[in-house]
Amino acid sequence: MSQTETRRGVLYALAAYGMWGLFPLYWKQLGHVPAPAQLAHRITWALLFYFFLAWRAGLHREVFLALGRPRQRRAIVASAVLIAVNWFCFVYAIEQRMILQASLGYFINPLVSVLLGMLVLRERLRRGQWLAVALAAVGIGIMATGAREGLWISAALAASFGLYGLVRKVSSVPSMVGVTAEALLLTPFCLVAIFSWELGGEGHLGVDARTTILLLGTGVITALPLIAFGAAAKRISLSLLGFLQYLAPTGQFMLAVWVYGEPLDPRRLGAFVAIWLALAVFSIEARIRSRTLAKTQPPARG
Repeated sequence: MSQTETRRGVLYALAAYGMWGLFPLYWKQLGHVPAPAQLAHRITWALLFYFFLAWRAGLHREVFLALGRPRQRRAIVASAVLIAVNWFCFVYAIEQRMILQASLGYFINPLVSVLLGMLVLRERLRRGQWLAVALAAVGIGIMATGAREGLWISAALAASFGLYGLVRKVSSVPSMVGVTAEALLLTPFCLVAIFSWELGGEGHLGVDARTTILLLGTGVITALPLIAFGAAAKRISLSLLGFLQYLAPTGQFMLAVWVYGEPLDPRRLGAFVAIWLALAVFSIEARIRSRTLAKTQPPARG
């Protein structure tokens, strides 16, 4: 991979994680729309964008083939439920002024993935990873000793996305096919909900132009980071991609404190410090491990 392509990959990753980090700015504009309605519209309009991308990539037929295979269909159903739970918790957290708790959940997520790999895939943790998990446990413990009203948000976001990643890892469904099939499964339920709200006078489409445009735009802002992420994943190493992922919850954290004025009391600050230390240990250990493996690998034969 050339330096130019690597540089492009980093820019794509910065774009993807930057958009995810700034998501609260968009969803805050829909604060007058209940979280269930936001979720229903996001899934519905995302399907249109996903299917367009799958069609452009020549994968649209694979979406239906995957849903027709029992083993892949079970994996898609599981991942669809998990991503719906994750998205709902996220928009609910923004609606309830709990962006800090949401960012904490995404900070914890990589460590949850490590634990799931150990418990489910029988992957062995190295010393540095054990230390990172222990520090994360300290942070969660600090949060748990104080007010618990928002702890479930962090736990639900970390667990749902960690499990989502696990299901996607063990399934044989390609990325673009998977996200499109997930949305295709969920959209009928979303459409029933949207039509029932509209017929009952509780809908939000057409109430005013701004709300309608924002709701329709949820599909675009859902798909754009995914496109950038996919482009980045093809150009840079997984370790670098994993390190850059912390930009998203960092952006959410800064928005919560500096833009929306969510309180950062000593307890929450202590929890975040423990999580940040855990992530630093986790990232440094992964970097050292990657370099060690690179040095021990035999040179390729021409």
